[in-house]
Amino acid sequence: WSNAAAPLQSCDSSSSGACSTQESLLIQTARTHQTGLASKTPSPDGDFIQTPFSTLAHKDCVVVVPSGTHRVAHPTLHDHHILKFANGTNMTLEPCKFAMPPPYTYHVPPGASTGDQSAAGSSCDIGGGQASSGPLASYGSTLSSTLQSFTANVYVPEDPIAAAGNSWLYWWIGSLPKDYSHVLQPVLGYNKAIGWEISSWDCCPGGNMIRSEAVKGLRPHEKIPMSIVADPWVRDQYKVEACSSSTGACSTLTATNTGDQLVPLIQFETYNVANQCGSSSCSSVRCNFLPTS
Repeated sequence: WSNAAAPLQSCDSSSSGACSTQESLLIQTARTHQTGLASKTPSPDGDFIQTPFSTLAHKDCVVVVPSGTHRVAHPTLHDHHILKFANGTNMTLEPCKFAMPPPYTYHVPPGASTGDQSAAGSSCDIGGGQASSGPLASYGSTLSSTLQSFTANVYVPEDPIAAAGNSWLYWWIGSLPKDYSHVLQPVLGYNKAIGWEISSWDCCPGGNMIRSEAVKGLRPHEKIPMSIVADPWVRDQYKVEACSSSTGACSTLTATNTGDQLVPLIQFETYNVANQCGSSSCSSVRCNFLPTS
């Protein structure tokens, strides 16, 4: 597991938001559509939870691990992984038996409306009937060699003026292989029930979304250093981390067998802050569901 690493490159988003090798940024429009799940999946009510990058995932596929956990592929069992904990113990993680929705999709129960009309609030028209509640992503150009480090300083906003129980906000930096099959992401998230929190995600080995325990109780305007850093001695191994500058607490996850990380991105995702949604966009956005700073 200690193969020589490929040539490395680095990114730093704290100032320019771009990698040194980037030539352009692409703004991605939102894509929302219904997706079917495996027939063995039970009713989605209560079984699906909000996650970054793949929106709704079955709760059995979201694995919360202590900060400092190291995930490696199982040496003999296909799609199985070993979770190595900081206390010296480990466990084998089996493939998730539930189908995972592709990125930016949501599962709509039979007979449900595709538009979210459940929460009252003011709205703003972005223009042209093409407003969208996200995600908004800035992708860097595909790197010619493996990413070495990607760092950013994120600042915690003020809470939104209003929010529904099912509205979520996510800010994160991330990296993917060329085929977009895997994503590493330190994430700043918000929901009115929990406030602002940070955690690190490894999506999605064996169909599982692995996340480190969140650091909660963040304060408005607090600086959150985020990083995705390659191990210089172990190929395809990265440490993903987000930290609270006020307490020093970090949410850390190490992932191995990630594939060559070649595509850096910065993403802002919102869920259930818009209404009158069609197949590709929403005509209005409830601006008071968005941060005030």
